[in-house]
Amino acid sequence: MGVPKELFEVTSMEPSPTWLIARCSFIPAYSAGDFGFLHQKRGKANTVRVCCLGLLLFLGGVSHGTCLAVQPETLSFNHDVRPILSRYCFACHGPDSEDRHAGLRLDIRTNALQELESGMRAIVPGKPEESELVARILDSDPDVIMPPPESNHVLTQDQKEILSAWVAGGAAYQPHWAYVSPEKHKVPNTIDDQWCLNWIDHFIFQRLEEKGISPTTDADPITLVRRVTFDLTGLPPTPSDIDDYLSNKSADRYEQLVDRLLASPRHAERLASWWLDQVRYADTVGYHGDQTHSASPYRDWVIAAFQKNLHFDRFTEMQIAGDFSKKNSDEHFEDRLLAGAYNRLLQTSHEGGLQVKEYRTIYQADRIRNLSGVWLGATVGCAQCHDHKYDPYTSRDFYALGAFFADIDDETHMGVAGFGGGTNTLPTARDPEQSVVGPFDRERASALDATIQRARASLPPLPKPEPKQQESEKKGEKSKEKVAKNKKKEITQDAEEKTVSNNTEPPEILQARKHLKALELKRKNLERKLMITKQLETPRVVRVQHRGNWMDESGEVVEPAIPAFLGSLETDGRATRADLARWLVAPADDGGIG
Repeated sequence: MGVPKELFEVTSMEPSPTWLIARCSFIPAYSAGDFGFLHQKRGKANTVRVCCLGLLLFLGGVSHGTCLAVQPETLSFNHDVRPILSRYCFACHGPDSEDRHAGLRLDIRTNALQELESGMRAIVPGKPEESELVARILDSDPDVIMPPPESNHVLTQDQKEILSAWVAGGAAYQPHWAYVSPEKHKVPNTIDDQWCLNWIDHFIFQRLEEKGISPTTDADPITLVRRVTFDLTGLPPTPSDIDDYLSNKSADRYEQLVDRLLASPRHAERLASWWLDQVRYADTVGYHGDQTHSASPYRDWVIAAFQKNLHFDRFTEMQIAGDFSKKNSDEHFEDRLLAGAYNRLLQTSHEGGLQVKEYRTIYQADRIRNLSGVWLGATVGCAQCHDHKYDPYTSRDFYALGAFFADIDDETHMGVAGFGGGTNTLPTARDPEQSVVGPFDRERASALDATIQRARASLPPLPKPEPKQQESEKKGEKSKEKVAKNKKKEITQDAEEKTVSNNTEPPEILQARKHLKALELKRKNLERKLMITKQLETPRVVRVQHRGNWMDESGEVVEPAIPAFLGSLETDGRATRADLARWLVAPADDGGIG
């Protein structure tokens, strides 16, 4: 599913269904699978060259190109022209129909070339002298010049020359760089094959040659160990780590080091910390009292997922729509529950007197901004109040994305008009919640379960209490009910054991029961509460809110849908979060955008 051609009027480049690769906001600084190739052992002195500096120089050289003089034959719409139009023109002549002036839209070529109601044409390809856009930017009359003085934007002489040269060269448009699939380039031939140990080295060396820069010298072994350990774990190496590396005389000692670091739990924690920042994980609610809430099992699941090297497609599906998906054979039955807590990672409030509809809008906007930023690398949040000023997202797209999450039960804590909901306890209540065992406690919990089962099987049945003891127990129970203000008291095996006189069973049995209680307490302490994703029987109604006004209920009712310019979902009935998750990761041939 690619970007429709008519949206951009592509002249020299075709839109790509895999544009998400370039747009993704969550891209680590390296790929674990490729990392070893960037730091390969060299022959001299068993030292290893680190490519990071060269790569930075390479990127710096690319950025430096923006400072070069205007060269019409090499003008690029994306590189040279779009940034100018985006900053100075699109606010009044871009995607937002609400604020569009004079009927002129400059972000789409067909619109930009059309004759306006005034009879003028903003752009006449190849004829800058007939193009109103060129005339306006070169004019000095404050009533004519563009951008107008009241906008506080002034084009530089270089920018005016770029726009004029672009129009003179035919005013070719390109799709936004983010919607263009990366192209594979031929590996350049370089004279120093000894320095170039990996294909990427040839690109770096070529750019260094162009700039007249010599490659940096190889890093010494201690510096190398320090760099790679910080890169992969976020922590410095220990003295013993360095000693082990220096004493290792193997030809592949560096590869051994990288493998060990990649297998370290610290590596998974480092990757997880980036993801948790992206999905705005926090241990507190974020508003007003800022009480803690029950979210930590989700954090542990993310770490475990990176440690397991869970496929990103499944990683996505379990978080967005774990309550819709089936359990895979290699997954714990609670994994989908833990992953689904992503949908509850919001700033929430139970402040007295809050307006439920207002916070429903706030929660919806929070979800859309996060989903679009993390998985689409897009600022769809800008479309909450109006069509996006620069990207082809409409206000309707914003609310249609929000409708995917309208089936999540997450408003109990608001109470009625802000009263009778969440508590000021620590942690506060954010129903629905469920007790779970985190992934790193499961092995211990399973061992305790087995031990507890054997202990129970080895004990005889509890003796029945004497009649007088039962009567005393009933009186005590009534007294407790008064003190507890009629709160229900759960009768457990522990409570029953307390009613049995110490001299009714042999000492060894009493000791065994005491040990069993201690084991059960240990097992219970492994459980933590978690805010879970639970579906409503009927999803909430979602409307387009004019200017983002939550009190305006006159807007169009929208169903769950992906942004219109990216196509549509083929579903039977109402689209769900499962459909959204699949679309985010599925290949274009399968109807997705991945």
